[in-house]
Amino acid sequence: MRTRTIVLERDFYSDELPEFARMHGLSETLSISAAQQIVSNARLQKAKATPAEFVAAFNFYWDNDAFINLE
Repeated sequence: MRTRTIVLERDFYSDELPEFARMHGLSETLSISAAQQIVSNARLQKAKATPAEFVAAFNFYWDNDAFINLE
């Protein structure tokens, strides 16, 4: 499974996307801290979570604003 992802730093005081994002039609999804928490939560539940489980964890968080239960 492959998903293209990019992490860009954003000006905290601006509502505008970084120039690279605008030029490539990208949109903001999650903050870095939210992504780190999703990965950390998945690893706490399952030390060897699969890529598919990480994708499921991200999708669940996006849809529900809550962490998935991998058990």
